[in-house]
Amino acid sequence: MKKNVLVSLSVATLLSVGAVGVNEVNGVANNTNVVQAAVKNGKLTHNAYIYKSNGNRYGKKVLKKGKTVKILGTKKIYGKKYYRIGKNQYVKVANFAKKTSKANTASGQYYLTHNAYVYNAEGKRIKGTDTLKKNHVFTVVGVKTINGKNYLSLGNGQYVKATNAQ
Repeated sequence: MKKNVLVSLSVATLLSVGAVGVNEVNGVANNTNVVQAAVKNGKLTHNAYIYKSNGNRYGKKVLKKGKTVKILGTKKIYGKKYYRIGKNQYVKVANFAKKTSKANTASGQYYLTHNAYVYNAEGKRIKGTDTLKKNHVFTVVGVKTINGKNYLSLGNGQYVKATNAQ
């Protein structure tokens, strides 16, 4: 028994000596270690509650839409994904903006291959606007799926069907 304890202590001592490095700066030994965690920021797209690791709400505090939050890690709680934002503090991933790669964004200059109507965010035609004519060049801000179809955003809540542009 004493032998096991002695071996455990010696192993722990050796491991701790190896973990603490000695840095030399201007000829002076420096025994400090700098540990940096991979921290990223996320912007909330919805008001969000803070949760504990057991899934219960962490008080009544609400993080407001548009707030930028430091994300320290991820965790699944009862099958749902959460971002860790502090000690025993989590926010649902669904409350954050989705990251898109440049391949999936459609910003830039496009031209119409067919005459096209202008639609609103619900996919309904905006009456009173002129039909955009074939070969019309326009700048696309982003892409949105409305009722299962892709639309190109012109800005100001106006959209054109993606099948009409190139």
